[in-house]
Parts: sequence; C-alpha cells; structure tokens
Amino acid sequence: MIINMRRRLLGLIFCLQLFLCVGVYGQSSDDCEIILNQAAEEVSAGHFLGVDSLLADCLKGGFTREQRQRAYLLLTQVYLLLDNPEKAEESYLELLRANPEFVTDPSRDPIDVVYLSKKFTSTPIFSLLGRIGGNVTFVNVLREMSLSGVPLDTRYVLLPGWTAAVGANYNINDNLSIGSELQYAYTTYRKEQSGLWTTDDVIIQDRLGWFNLPVTVIYNFKTGKVVPYAYGGAAINYLFSSKANPTLNDRFTSGSGSVTPSESPIVKYDYKRKNWNWSLVAGGGIRYKWDLHYVFADVRYTLGMKNVMDYSGLVNDYTKEGSQLIASSEPTWRYASSDDFFKLNHLYFTIGYMHQLYNPRKLKTARTQSVLRSILRGKHDN
Repeated sequence: MIINMRRRLLGLIFCLQLFLCVGVYGQSSDDCEIILNQAAEEVSAGHFLGVDSLLADCLKGGFTREQRQRAYLLLTQVYLLLDNPEKAEESYLELLRANPEFVTDPSRDPIDVVYLSKKFTSTPIFSLLGRIGGNVTFVNVLREMSLSGVPLDTRYVLLPGWTAAVGANYNINDNLSIGSELQYAYTTYRKEQSGLWTTDDVIIQDRLGWFNLPVTVIYNFKTGKVVPYAYGGAAINYLFSSKANPTLNDRFTSGSGSVTPSESPIVKYDYKRKNWNWSLVAGGGIRYKWDLHYVFADVRYTLGMKNVMDYSGLVNDYTKEGSQLIASSEPTWRYASSDDFFKLNHLYFTIGYMHQLYNPRKLKTARTQSVLRSILRGKHDN
C-alpha cells in the first residue's frame, strides 16, 4: 500500500512538473513580445547600446517567425545608427531568413534601411513542383489506311487519360524562369470505322503510356498573391507502351442484318509504334501564394511533330520469327485492325504544388536607383 501511494505521489509530481513546463513554454513568446516592445521603446528614446543584448536570449529560440523579423529589422536600424555596417548587413540577412518575402517600404522604414535592403535578395534560384491531373488526346491523321482498299468513314473519339509529373524551375529573375519536368502520361482514344467491306465496322481503343521531358521558358506576371503565368517550349516524348483490343462487328458472316461482335484480347501494339517522338509545348495557369509557397492550376497543349505509326509494323511484328511472326498478323486480319499514319496532340489539365527554395543573399551590385525614383516620385506626389 505504501509503495502504491509513493507511485501515485511521484506520478502527481511528474504531471505537475509537465504542466508547469508547458505553461512556461506557452508564455515564452509572450514574454519575448514584451522584451521586443521594450527594445523598440529604447530605440525610440535614442538608447541604442545594449539593445542587441536585450534581444539575445529570445533570438536564440523564444521568438516566433514574425517576431524574429521585427527584431532583426530593429537591430538593422540600430547597427546602422551605431555606424556598424557589417552587423547591419548580418542582421538584415537574418531578417530575410526569417521572412524571405519581406520588402522594405520607403514610406514606412528608415531610408538607410531601405538603401541597405537593395544590396540583398531572397528570390528563389530554384523552385520544386509536383502536379497531377487529366488529359485528352487528339489524333491528327496524316494518311488513312484501309484493308478493304476503299475510303472508310472514320472518326476518333476523345477519352480521358491521366498524368503526373515532378519538376524544377530555374528562376532567372522575378518574372522569367526556365522549367523542366519528368512527366508520366497515360493517354487513350477510340477509333471507330464503318463501311468496312460495305457492312462491317470496327472499334479500336488504343491505350498509350508515355514518359515526357518538357523544357519551357516561363513568364510570370507578378501581381501579388495571385500570379498568372504563360510558357512555351518543346518536349522529348518516349512511348513505352501501346495496347489495344479491337472489336469487329461482323454483319457478313451472319447472313442477316444482325451483328456478330468479335472482340480481341488486349494486344500489344508496340511494334506498330515509334518509341521516340518530340512535341511543341504551350500553356499557362495561375499560382496562388500559400504561406511562402504556391498551389497552382495549369492548362497545357502539346503538338506532336512526328508520325507515331511505324510502317514496318503495319501488318506483322517483324521483331518475331516463324510461327510467332505469322500469329502477330492476327489482330490485323481477324479483327480488321489497321492503323492510319498519324500524329498525336494532347491537352492537359493539372493542379499542383510549388515549393520555393529561398536563398537570402547579398547581391554583387546594389539596386539603389529604385530607391531614388521612389523618393522623387513621393516628392512629386506631394
């Protein structure tokens, strides 16, 4: 019984200590807010010495990100007034690490701080992104092929596919970027032909798997939290899979108007396809600022530049030999499955997330001319 009481007492003491620790931790940012306000009052009163010591403990871990920004902005001002430019630059760099999106305002901040800010930038050199969405495929027929030797009534039907991609942008400046991605795309379409041997028709759904590598030049229209953008470029396309299951609706063998459908099992059409292709890329979208990063919606159109059909695989798979070579012609003759010469264009709709890799740093050349223009503009307005 005594042992149980001791255990309960020790448990109660432990819980009390934990509660007190949590209470102290919860008050730390409030305490640092008081210290930050006290430091600001000292600066306003003209007492600059000792402000860094007053803020030191909270800068080690007590400040929130917003408080760190204010503290380092205050220290930047103090060190400039104390004629210590090295410490002022160190403080402003830490300010940008606390908030890479911070921008000085001549109407709000001391002019010497505004001038100093023009020596620095935090524009991300690289941005990482991921996207996912859907697509539709448009078939551009170059030459129609027919087993019956006469023109057929052919139409291609849009079917939904899907895509996913990861990539990176290299940011040349605030407006101009170069982007590249590794994209997987599943695309599909349905070919419907009627008038085959006068009465028959055939339906073929082609399912294609692609790896694409687009490289684009992107222009960003910086307008605040919402950033419209447009881009253009080219892509290398690798077709690694093509599968289909032709269906022949045979009205001749039945001897009447009834239809005898004959559906093929899924057939690999790789031998009918050229693996390597390339395309032109154009698109645009809208990014929305979420904290320090972006979510976005994007529309992209790709224009295929090469014929996808491999003429050597029009009837047989010539990579095979003997009985396998003969068997490879079955989808062509049994299901009247013939391919046109064609290019493929794709329309993509995607949503994604962009992670900014901020890199606060000192510029080789300061951009102080914009400060002078702002001052002159302000005087002119007054």
